[in-house]
Amino acid sequence: MSWLVSKTVYNTVGYQVDGKNLELVEQCKQSWIDYPVLLTSTERETMNYHHVMLIMQKNLWQPSRMAGLNYNPLYSTLVHDLDSEFKNEMLWYETEMKLATEKDKQKIESLNNRNFWYYGGGILLGTCVGGPVGGGVGALVGGGIGLLGSSTSRGVYVRREGSMQRIKWLQSIDSFEKKRFGQMISKVQDAVIPLIDSLKELKEENQFNIDKLHQLRELGQLFRSIFPNLVLKGPDGESVDHLLSQYAQIK
Repeated sequence: MSWLVSKTVYNTVGYQVDGKNLELVEQCKQSWIDYPVLLTSTERETMNYHHVMLIMQKNLWQPSRMAGLNYNPLYSTLVHDLDSEFKNEMLWYETEMKLATEKDKQKIESLNNRNFWYYGGGILLGTCVGGPVGGGVGALVGGGIGLLGSSTSRGVYVRREGSMQRIKWLQSIDSFEKKRFGQMISKVQDAVIPLIDSLKELKEENQFNIDKLHQLRELGQLFRSIFPNLVLKGPDGESVDHLLSQYAQIK
């Protein structure tokens, strides 16, 4: 859902987005229903929003499952490690979500206990202690948020201020996921080099190691599935898929 207030387009992120539950926030479900996040279009466009939503829906799979690797156990210890890293990241995201949600909830409750007055195109915050002006002014928010009597203006301000910690959390997911995938590329590239070197050396001696071939196949399949637009290469710049085709008859 998106709407326009004071020339700023906000997108709401609550417990449901596009009819799908955000399972990651299940333990804070009511807070996300009562106080959806107000996200600007710029904030949404500068992150991989679709990927972040997949995580929040718990619809992003661990690397081995994304690659269709159903072997048990896996031959490659790296694939196992990448799966473990994924699970740990998801648990960390959920922990951080709880902290961010609680901080935003406290902020909203604090703002709801204060009074707002229109003043020269902005909103003054204060606590009423008798008299129309009341206690100390806490902040001035400029830019024509709205009129004094507008519940929409007050509501938008409170909801926006009460979204900040969760917005930072969403942005941190985006940042950590980019880092995780970047590291995954490097780790797989580094792992295939000694496997390929070893297989080539054994081949020169008319020897063979089926375990190493299985590891290379797993890493090649994982890379191809998750990074379809990239080419995984060996130490000589040769495509790993091309090298694996030479062993196609070996099961």
